[in-house]
Amino acid sequence: MSKKDISKIIDTGTAKQKVLLLTEDVAKRKSGMAPILSEEAFQVLLSSISKPNEVRLYNQFRKIDHAVTIGLYVLNQSRMIYRMHISDLRGYALLWESYQRAEETANMILHEITDEDERSRIAKKAASHTAFVLANPTVDKEGYLEIKVKDLHKKDDDSLLKAIAAVRGDAEKELGRTLGYAHALLDYMSERGFKVPTYYDKVKDIIKDVQSDKAVWPKYSSHVYNNYLKPEGRLIRDMERQKIFSVFPDPSEVQLDTAAYNHFKKHVVGYE
Repeated sequence: MSKKDISKIIDTGTAKQKVLLLTEDVAKRKSGMAPILSEEAFQVLLSSISKPNEVRLYNQFRKIDHAVTIGLYVLNQSRMIYRMHISDLRGYALLWESYQRAEETANMILHEITDEDERSRIAKKAASHTAFVLANPTVDKEGYLEIKVKDLHKKDDDSLLKAIAAVRGDAEKELGRTLGYAHALLDYMSERGFKVPTYYDKVKDIIKDVQSDKAVWPKYSSHVYNNYLKPEGRLIRDMERQKIFSVFPDPSEVQLDTAAYNHFKKHVVGYE
């Protein structure tokens, strides 16, 4: 907003224009951004709000501003929980990747042993003396090492894929909750005529953030798999192999949580 526009609002603006300008300035100050108004202009504009209808509108917007500030805090907390789940999934993806690299390296060495019985003996000895977190080293019929991340010998044992599925489920639930909170806050501001760009931009940035693909590599991305080109000339088994590595949620598949949306409006911003 230009200085000319600011001066015009201060001198001849409507009550709503004045209050919105004050609120936007406050929003920027709260966010650590450069304010729109100088201290002198802020005080002049604040002093110009003197008529009963202006004071009433100003007080109303102060209450809404307080509710939105609390709403942004709650929304950011939900986003942080989602990020924590994504961080856990990144750890699992890196762990899985390290297992695959270890398997490849071991088998390159084992491949140098031409005698199949001897190769199998050495591989079994290595497997029996090696422990992997949430995985089970086995030897196939040709004497090569295979680090299994599912179908462990004991049914009650945990596996890497089981752990990934649990955290991914938590991440998807939190993503739906975050989207519910975000859209509830946008609707709350819109329905109240609280058109403060700084707050709108913050909410939209959060939505953009959580709806982006968080996979460390495309190999582990559900989004990449789900948006794969139809397998014209590509073997179906290659598609299925890609699906196995779908560690991270596909944000395009997660809908906003309507219960979270309603809870946010009723209990967080106190919508009437």
